[in-house]
Amino acid sequence: MNVSFKWIAASLLFLGLVTFFLGDKTTTSSAALSLSFSEFDEIMLAPVAQISAVELAEYLMKQEHHYNLIDLQSSEINYRIPTAEPATVDEFLLREIPINETIILYSEYETSATQLYYLLLIRGYFKVKVLTGGVDQWNKQILQPSLYTTPIDQQPLRKKLTEFFGGSFNQNKVQLVPKIINIEKKSKCITAVKAQRVLKYFSRKAKTAGK
Repeated sequence: MNVSFKWIAASLLFLGLVTFFLGDKTTTSSAALSLSFSEFDEIMLAPVAQISAVELAEYLMKQEHHYNLIDLQSSEINYRIPTAEPATVDEFLLREIPINETIILYSEYETSATQLYYLLLIRGYFKVKVLTGGVDQWNKQILQPSLYTTPIDQQPLRKKLTEFFGGSFNQNKVQLVPKIINIEKKSKCITAVKAQRVLKYFSRKAKTAGK
């Protein structure tokens, strides 16, 4: 069996699981979502819709729009972005949220947020975004931005955002920044990995349902 055929087989299996687990459940859309193979393939190949820490900070500070900011960090975390609601992937999927609601997801980095992002797209939600770099980048860009790496023309806005959220500029000239995987740039390379993760999610659901 070649790689492309394995991919098609895995995708068809996944679609079957989606239909089984989501088809007869209320998702706040009037009808259960049915995806064709091409639609599923389009979702998995498209770059993740993201929002930067600065964009999110401006969005929250203006408070002009209704949104759902979801914190998918582990329960041991010490900080949560203001107005965020804590949830796990499983818990959030049980909520009934209008299909046209704006949903912003974040986790420590991007792993859990990206997983839920694809599950929501499969259910038909179209206004979903993931915080770029997760709360790690929120800390670096909003709570403790570096004075020496922030462009001069951006410093007034960044200072305003930092003060609004109770942070302060980092005065250190050298800032060690851990490498963050860019999901968008590597989306084509890790498509199969993303599909496997979602398949594992529904496989666990199938085992639970069979008990």
